Amino acid sequence: MLVVAEAAAVRNAVARELARHFELLNATRFDSAVRKLSAQPSLAAIIVDLEMRDERGAPWFLARLMEHAYEGPRILLSSALAREDASSMRRGSVSHFTFARPWNPGELRSHLSTALGVSGLPSRLQDM
Repeated sequence: MLVVAEAAAVRNAVARELARHFELLNATRFDSAVRKLSAQPSLAAIIVDLEMRDERGAPWFLARLMEHAYEGPRILLSSALAREDASSMRRGSVSHFTFARPWNPGELRSHLSTALGVSGLPSRLQDM
């Protein structure tokens, strides 16, 4: 799974929720993320912080996913979205998920597990 976020706080929040269950690769720039995708085209999912200040921008990166014929789930994170809007966007897609930052504990893992067809991952509260 590839986490594309320049903010350490975002990468750490994703890792707290997912690292026990998935192998995570990190990229802090979009061009680096494209190189990692080229090296490992079968990534299970890609998580993108839409608030990165990379000059290429998230739309550029998302277009590269199309060029690479990436078919896995794309999880978009943004603190600019209201939680209700992000939830509404998630209900309308099976491959693109949008989460408001911060998300509720277990929420990211739950939706990702469903998208990947993985069951039985414990919730965060059960992990403790």
